[in-house]
Amino acid sequence: MENKNTTKNKFAVPSVIFIIVGFALYFLISNWYGDHQETIRLEKSAEQAINYFSGNDWKEFNSVDGGFKILVPQYPKSDSTSINVPNSEIVASRNFFSSSDDNAEYYITSIYYLSGVDFSNPKANLEGGLNGRLNEIPNHQLYSSEFFSYPNGLGLNYLVKSDGYSINGRMILIGSKLFQLEMVCKTSKCVSPNFKKFTDSFSIN
Repeated sequence: MENKNTTKNKFAVPSVIFIIVGFALYFLISNWYGDHQETIRLEKSAEQAINYFSGNDWKEFNSVDGGFKILVPQYPKSDSTSINVPNSEIVASRNFFSSSDDNAEYYITSIYYLSGVDFSNPKANLEGGLNGRLNEIPNHQLYSSEFFSYPNGLGLNYLVKSDGYSINGRMILIGSKLFQLEMVCKTSKCVSPNFKKFTDSFSIN
């Protein structure tokens, strides 16, 4: 009797292990298959977006993260970061997008300030944003800057030149959200109607 039980136990243990391993493999394969299908879906979505933007016609780009839509010549590259300014209480999230055609680069930046900024004086906020941008441009010369009204907010148009390049820009402040649009090009190749098309097509989602 003892030998028979021992024999049964010898077969039972490997059977249990086989079942456990089988379940583990099932879950691993299921998870891999699910992740693989999601990867395929994302690749198809990216391919469809790039195909949508093929050709020379400008097309509308909708950004869920940035909270806007705008016409651009090519499907934009994007980058998202968090902003924590040292020795201050400023915390923000930043989304950056760039597109281009044969003559210019087009930049869209959306910044959502979570804390640390007083927005009671929008003009001062926009002037501070412009001065911060100017500090990033070597040998810059500010040719013009002008405030304009924007639904539920305030805007600032500006033109900067530096070392043969022109930067046509627009900042829009709505509550605690700052949007910046720029067309950067060699001064000899700038196409002004494209900047107007770029900025006039911008709207908040």
